[in-house]
Amino acid sequence: MKKRQLLQKVINHSLRNQLTLMFGEGSYISIDVLDYIRSKKSYLVHAKIYITNIEEGMLLFPDGVYMLVNLGWKVMGKGQPLMILPSVDVK
Repeated sequence: MKKRQLLQKVINHSLRNQLTLMFGEGSYISIDVLDYIRSKKSYLVHAKIYITNIEEGMLLFPDGVYMLVNLGWKVMGKGQPLMILPSVDVK
């Protein structure tokens, strides 16, 4: 399993309760890019959140996405630096 898929699975399954609480039922995060940037010596993640309720879901964007991705990265990132590029889309 690729790191991108593993991070997405950790966030959407293991952190499901936090994701639902912050962004509403049926919301999920898609990890579109997970690349190592040699010049920065860190990983770059493009995380897109698909939300069901735009009014309530936007209250915690982008801080909620940062928190969820960082929690997932702690499980599999081995302490390596991470840059997060969040985006949002309506499901």
